Amino acid sequence: MNNTKRLKKLIISLTIIIITITGAIFVISEKQNIDDYISLLNYKPSSEIASIVIQDGMTPYTKKVFYVNHPQIDSKSVFAKECPNNSETIVVLGCYHPYQKGIFLLNVTNKQLYGLVQVTAAYETLHAIYQRLNTYQKNKLDKELLNYEKNDLKNQVIIAQINNFKKTEPGHVLNEMTSLFGTEVPSLPKGLSAFYHQYFNNRKVLFNFYSDYQNSFTSRENEIKSYDNQLTSLKNTINSDENQLNSLKSGINNLQNTLNNYRTQNQVYSYNSLVPQYNNLVSSYNNLAHSVLTLINQYNQIIIKRNSVVLTEQQLTQAITTIPKPIKSD
Repeated sequence: MNNTKRLKKLIISLTIIIITITGAIFVISEKQNIDDYISLLNYKPSSEIASIVIQDGMTPYTKKVFYVNHPQIDSKSVFAKECPNNSETIVVLGCYHPYQKGIFLLNVTNKQLYGLVQVTAAYETLHAIYQRLNTYQKNKLDKELLNYEKNDLKNQVIIAQINNFKKTEPGHVLNEMTSLFGTEVPSLPKGLSAFYHQYFNNRKVLFNFYSDYQNSFTSRENEIKSYDNQLTSLKNTINSDENQLNSLKSGINNLQNTLNNYRTQNQVYSYNSLVPQYNNLVSSYNNLAHSVLTLINQYNQIIIKRNSVVLTEQQLTQAITTIPKPIKSD
């Protein structure tokens, strides 16, 4: 009888604990929903923000998380205040203020960088989504992220970014990896692909945006390297030919002195026999000099082309740079 009473008390106690835990989870979940409701109550996205949702293929939940953070596309001056960056080596294109306090995007209007704002929006929204995951979801995702990084990640650009995060933001590496893999890696294992598919209808669109605007930089960097290689090769050839010209000129001068001596001494036979050699040297010199001039013109034309590409690259870089250039003093 006593055992039966104890068993009933134990069952009642366990039931109360389960109800309490379930209630706590429900309250936490509902609190987030209530906070979201309040945040969205009077929010109306701009047409640009609404377009990003469509362009990125955000699912309804992702759209909600994006809007909850009242995303805004800011000019450089405003963006620099919301997303301060004191590093000259790191480019900040957007930022997420933790606990759903805002997503801020740099307004990039250069047409060659189209897609950058869209990718940045997805990147920052994934930060907000990661922060909303419960412990079980986060642990599961973290294991998949680390497994992919350890065994399958080969992209050296992504690896370099992760290594940089390990140095600068050691406590947020997995959060950053979530955004990196979701926007900049085209093919992922099934588990990770399924995770991202909850939030974006077609992640390939994001990668294509990323690939296109990255190509605006890499193609020009490769073009500059190609021009530099051509300039180095031409410079070496010009220097070698100029040394040969100096040698030919020295030989011509020596023959010229000899010819002058023969003429002074009236040594007609010796003079005439040396004239063909002299003429051949002069002809070789003139031909080589013409060739050098052609190479120099070619070199200068490449310099003009290279400088044009450098200028375009600088303009692209300036379009995404929020750190003001220092003003030189007199």
